[in-house]
This record gives sequence, C-alpha cells and structure tokens, in this order.
Amino acid sequence: MAFSRGSLLPLAVLTAFTALAAFSGLDPVWRIDPDAAAYVELGRSLAAGEGYELGGLPHAKYPPGLPLVVAALAAVGGPEAYGLFHGALVLAWLAAVVLSHALARRLGLPPAACFTAAAAVAFSQTLFELSVRYLRTEALFLALSLGALLAMWRALGPDGRPRHVALAGLLLLGTEATRLAGVSLLAVPGWALLRPLPGGRRGPAVALLVLGLAGVGGWMAWGQSVQAAHPEAPDYGQEFLAAVPRDLTKVVQVDVPQLDGPALVRRVAGNLVVMARASAVLLTNVDKAGARAPVGFALLAVVALGLLALPRGRRRGGSDDELDPAVRARRESALLYVLTTLGLYLVWPFNQQERFYVPLLPLLVLAAGFGVVRGLELLRAVASSPAGRLAVLAAGAGVLVVLGLQTSDNPTVLGRWSKAYAALLGVGALGWLGLGALLLKGRVPAPAPAVSLVAVLLFAAPFANLRLREWPAVVDAFAARRAAEPVDGPLARIDVHPVLEQVA
Repeated sequence: MAFSRGSLLPLAVLTAFTALAAFSGLDPVWRIDPDAAAYVELGRSLAAGEGYELGGLPHAKYPPGLPLVVAALAAVGGPEAYGLFHGALVLAWLAAVVLSHALARRLGLPPAACFTAAAAVAFSQTLFELSVRYLRTEALFLALSLGALLAMWRALGPDGRPRHVALAGLLLLGTEATRLAGVSLLAVPGWALLRPLPGGRRGPAVALLVLGLAGVGGWMAWGQSVQAAHPEAPDYGQEFLAAVPRDLTKVVQVDVPQLDGPALVRRVAGNLVVMARASAVLLTNVDKAGARAPVGFALLAVVALGLLALPRGRRRGGSDDELDPAVRARRESALLYVLTTLGLYLVWPFNQQERFYVPLLPLLVLAAGFGVVRGLELLRAVASSPAGRLAVLAAGAGVLVVLGLQTSDNPTVLGRWSKAYAALLGVGALGWLGLGALLLKGRVPAPAPAVSLVAVLLFAAPFANLRLREWPAVVDAFAARRAAEPVDGPLARIDVHPVLEQVA
C-alpha cells in the first residue's frame, strides 16, 4: 500500500502537538509511588556501581529495562534528574504515537484509521499520567513492543535479512527487559513458524523464538540464583503461586496459602472485571469510566467482536478474498499477540487496572473500530425484519436502563448522576431515538471515515482538560506547599503524601 507524504502530514502535526503539550508540562519532581520507588532505587544502584539491588538485596522481580534508562540518565544529570527521567518517558510516548500509525498502516487500514490509532495514543490520559506525572514502565514498554512487532513482521517477511532479524531480536529483548509480559510477543514468531508470512522463511522465526525464550530464561536463572543466596528477596514466582494477590516488594504475607483451582477461578473472574473496567478507561479516555462496570463490559464486547473480524477485515463492498495475503497474515499474528497478552493478564496475580492494558491501546482501538463496523453489519441483518427492528430497539432501551441505574461518585443530577454522566445518558437517549427513526424507515447507518474523526475529538477533549486544568493544579499545589513549608535535602523535589513526608 502506497502512502504519500501528504497522508503523513497529520501524523507530524499530531506528534508535534503532543510533544509540545507533554514537554511544556514537565515538572522536575518525583511523585513517588511504590513501583516507581523500586525503579528509581534500582537505577540509582546501577549508576552508583552497587549492582542491581533494592533495599540492600540483589533484586530478581522487576526486570532492568527502566532502571537501566534511569541509571544512564543519572550518570548524566545526577540521581535526582527527575526532569530527565520524565523526559525520556515522554520521548518513548512520542515514539509510540508514530509507531501506532505505522502499525495500522502495516495492517492495511485506511489513513483515517491510522490517524485515529495514533491519536488515541497521543491523547491518552493514562500515558500522560504514567510518563509526565509518574515514573512508570508503560510508555517505554509500549514503544518497544510496537517496535518489536513491526520489526518482527519485517524480519519474518520475504524481504527479511539477518540485520532485520537482529533488530527484531534486540527490540524483543528490550521489551522483555522492560516488562516480563513482553514474552507474549513470542506468539508472533510462533505463529510464523506454523504459518509463515507469504514468501517468508521459518529460520528467522526459530531464531526469534530461541532469543526470546533465552531472554526470559536468563532472567529466571538470575532469579533462582538470587533466591538461593537470599530467600527473603521477592520474585514473581512466589507471587504468582499465592492464592490471593500479594506484592512482596511492598507487603510480605507469609500466611497466604498456595494457589489452587478455586483460587485460580476467582483470580480469573476478578481480572475479567478489571479488564472490562480498564477497557472503559482506555476506550473513553475518561478515568471515571472505570467505575461503571456495565460500560466496560459493553466496550469489551465491542473489542471482542472486532478481534474476531480483524483477520478478515473485508474491504468496502468487497469480499474477504480481496485482502492481501501478507496483510491477512500480519492481522492474524496481531490477533494472536493480543489474545496471548490478555490471557496472561487474566491469570496475573495483581490488579493493575488500565496500567497493564495501555500497551495494547492502539490495537484495542483498532479492534473497537472493527467491532463497530461488524456490529453495524449485524444490526443491518437483524433489522431487515419488523421483529428484528423491535428487538434492536428493546435491547437499546435495556442498555439505557442499565446505565441509568448506575450511581455516579459525585451525584449532582437528581441525586444519582454527575453532570458528565447525565450528559452521556442524554447523548445515549438521543442516539436511541435517532436509531429508532432510521429503523422505522428501514435504514441502518453505514460506517463512514468521518466517524473516526469524531473518536479523535472524543479522545482530545479529556486530554485537554487534564493538561490545561487538572495537571497545572497538581503542579501548583506542590509548589505552594514547598513555598509554605520549605524542605531541604532529598525530599525537596519529591511529592509524597504530607503525613508520609513527616514520618520520613
């Protein structure tokens, strides 16, 4: 598929806008949280030449991706170069914007869909929080995993050369070194081993599988050596096998029984609810949407429908067979990667909310788009009869009733809903009435490229509110507290709860 320079101009504008919004909002302050505390301390330990240690013990839980970045920047700007640390995560976020656009292009999608995928990443409140506000791994992991996926497709294709395999391998190892969940990328060469890309060879797939497994195996071997010398040191093995979630880097629980069948079922059921709530946050770009489980499950159903349609992806007015075989193969491997990652998170022992799922954001957004298109196709089929039209309207009314029965955290309308949620219900009711009017005329709206631009605006509005109103208030509040109560030493540029600061 050919792309003109003009088709990439919107991406350049979007990336420049995101860079301006992010870099202008950087605050050289460490807003501390337990995970970030571990990453920064590990990075400082490496920079000081003390080894990979946390709390004086060799560490075998968090892999060293982000700590290595912190160590490199600390060597340049010092151990308190928080502005540099955040700036590196912003650069990773910007890279993810560009790579999301490239991902959609490689999946054979039109320019409007490519721009929407990039905009979803650019305007993500979650990625802003995890790079500008907090020092977390998600932006770096997203950029590396997208780069690894694209590089693997190149290495596994007919034009793959040893240098392409080497690049894909390095990015794969970098992804695994940032978060162990990067192991799910092995689904791509694994699938290529069973069904090679058109014109591709199985040799590169074997090489990538061996390299990826060696990376995970090396980390596990390191963990075993640490456990042998320091049994009290935490690792993921102990935590995965506990019946209930426990994080040994924060709270040590020695009385938790081992994982059994019923406990695993409870874990998966709980994580499914987490997945739904995370889908609500990521696909609406509104944090409070996660509090409404029905919204999350509805959006998760749309994503699931889209994932089923992703490998087919008919062209407008065409048949499945018209899809290019190479594009179809890439879509199949992308689907397998998403399913493998979601399956991993269903058995994960911790509730990390949308943090875990934001590295899949561009693929989830694209799947949601496919789900909407497929849903309209099904709607058109069902609405071909009078009984079907009544069933569609009844189902829509049922959805509105379920949403209306929800209670907002800050109810100001009728003592039940916030103004924003009431507005959402109003829009839903108008949409239901509009759909009813169309169905009475025997028509069902067809998807149009303009719909994706509406999605971009819906993502942009919450991001603008965060960047222009909420975030400056956070920065100003910390500056005012330091002005009122000056603090010297290491706490001067650390934002932590005042009570904890007094204890420290």
